[in-house]
Amino acid sequence: MRKYLCFSAYETFSLLLVLMALTGCSTGRVDREQPSSISTASGTDLTRHPLPSGVSSTGAKYPTNLAAYIPPPNQMVFCGEPVPLDDQEVWERFDREFTIVVYNNAQMYLWLKRMHRDFPWLEKRLQMLSLPDDLKYVIVEETDLLPRVWLSKIGTQRLTGPNSTPSGYTQSAYEQAVDVELSKLRALRSQFPSWTLAIAAYYCGEKRLTDAMAQQKLTDFYLLQLPLATEYNVFRILAIKAALENPERYGYVLPPHARY
Repeated sequence: MRKYLCFSAYETFSLLLVLMALTGCSTGRVDREQPSSISTASGTDLTRHPLPSGVSSTGAKYPTNLAAYIPPPNQMVFCGEPVPLDDQEVWERFDREFTIVVYNNAQMYLWLKRMHRDFPWLEKRLQMLSLPDDLKYVIVEETDLLPRVWLSKIGTQRLTGPNSTPSGYTQSAYEQAVDVELSKLRALRSQFPSWTLAIAAYYCGEKRLTDAMAQQKLTDFYLLQLPLATEYNVFRILAIKAALENPERYGYVLPPHARY
């Protein structure tokens, strides 16, 4: 009798697992991490939310890169300066940030949605200031292209000064604060021999970078030992550029209707 009851309990547990799989039960964590299949049977309005070309409505999923290995680029140029990815240490430091960026599906798609709204005016600003187009990826790293959140986080006085603080969190206030940041980067570039060093100085301060260069007798960002947060920030900006320049290469296909 006891053996029969144990077997019956096991069968009951197995049946519950099967039912959960069939009905799509999942925890909130799994639901956020796994892509959903798209089909007309699910009630999705395919007229309002059309599928990307090449994806059928017969239960096929959107392309996903959640599990597949994504190799980083072998060559890279940032602000007209070559990134020495042939150096093993540089490669590993870049690969770390690239892997973190490119596998963050949620953040990648949010950037892709926002950049179609923000990149046109940002690229125009860079052109007017005669600055490299790649600096827009510094702004992505700094702001996530979220005007209100960024202005609230930094306090606009940090960039614009107490006498010229924009009022509110408007788009014009955001653009003004970005202009100040770009001007700061341009000033730093006039003090240091490369854009990577200028960006490093933006994060760790001019004096700290100057002292490190003097003590280590080096003028190459990739050879200097700087605060880890500074190094991570610069390499993360490189990774953001690599990922957002060619999102399709890494499995990110954003339908036009999904852009902000």
